[in-house]
Amino acid sequence: MSQDNELHRLEYLSLVTKVTTELSNHIGISDKDVAEYIIHLHEASKGLADFKQKLDKDDCGFSDAFVQTLHRLISTMKPKKRNEQASASNTQSAAEKASLFPGLSLPNKLESEDTQGSSASRILANDIGNNINSLVSNSREDANERGRHRSRSPTRRHHRRESSADYNRQSDSRQAGRRRHD
Repeated sequence: MSQDNELHRLEYLSLVTKVTTELSNHIGISDKDVAEYIIHLHEASKGLADFKQKLDKDDCGFSDAFVQTLHRLISTMKPKKRNEQASASNTQSAAEKASLFPGLSLPNKLESEDTQGSSASRILANDIGNNINSLVSNSREDANERGRHRSRSPTRRHHRRESSADYNRQSDSRQAGRRRHD
C-alpha cells in the first residue's frame, strides 16, 4: 500500500513540476503553489469550459490556447486513484478480452501432444542434419581431388626507389647536369 501512495505522490509531483514549467514559459511565474492551485481548480471542474470559467473568475488572464494546454496537460498527467484503476481494468469480461486478444485465449496443449510433436520434429531435424553433413563431406572430397588448377598471375616489376637518399642523389645529379648545359 505504501508503494502505491509513494508512486501516486511521485506522479503528482511530476505533474506539479510540469505545470510550473508551463507557467514559467508562458507568463514568467514559476511558483509551485500557483501550479497546485491550478491543478486543484482543474480537479474541481467538470470539463474545459468549466475549468476556463473558474480561471476567468479568479482573473488569471490566461489565453484560450494556454488554458487548453493546461487542461490537456493536467488531464493526461493526473495520477489516477487506485480505485479508478481497479474498476477500469475489471470492466472487461473474459469474452471481451478473448475477442480482443484471440491468440492469448487459446487453451494450453497437453503434455502428450507436445511429446508427439517434439519426437517427430527431432526425427526430421536428425534427417536434415545427416543430409547436410553428407553434402559437406562430399564437397570437401571433390575439392581435394580437383587440386589447384588456376594459373597464377604474372609477376609485375615495379621500379621502386630504394630510399629517399638515393632519390635525392639522383635528383641532385640531374640538376647538376642541367646547370652544366646552361
